[in-house]
Amino acid sequence: MQLGVEKILSPDPKIYFSGCVIVRKLLIGMYYYHYFCCLRKLTWCQFVEANPPISLFLQEEEAFKKVVQLFENTDDYGVQFEAAWLLSNVASGTDQHVVDMFRLAPNICSICCSVLATSCVLVITQVCSTTNFTINQLNHLFVLHTI
Repeated sequence: MQLGVEKILSPDPKIYFSGCVIVRKLLIGMYYYHYFCCLRKLTWCQFVEANPPISLFLQEEEAFKKVVQLFENTDDYGVQFEAAWLLSNVASGTDQHVVDMFRLAPNICSICCSVLATSCVLVITQVCSTTNFTINQLNHLFVLHTI
């Protein structure tokens, strides 16, 4: 995780891109893995953690904010795609992960909406994934707090 965070904080586009890839892969949760296994009829692999280290990444506030910035302000669709995928992995975590995500980036939903104006279909797909997880988690949190 630390290597990925250090790379994300680099000013070099190739290095922060590789940092996003490293952290994104570390944050693959069981939901995604199960989805892809069903989609591709793959067998279960043991390298995916039951509890990906999302909390550890969220503690790296500067790196998280840099990923949000890359997601919002890049002309490189590859970097934007990786940032969107990393954020969707964070959003697929627990309710507390989503609360922390909004604490660090309170405008994340509006950023997702503005990125939808991009012409890159792959980025749009990841934005929709992030927005879907985030909205579902927010609805769940709202229900929990109103009971």
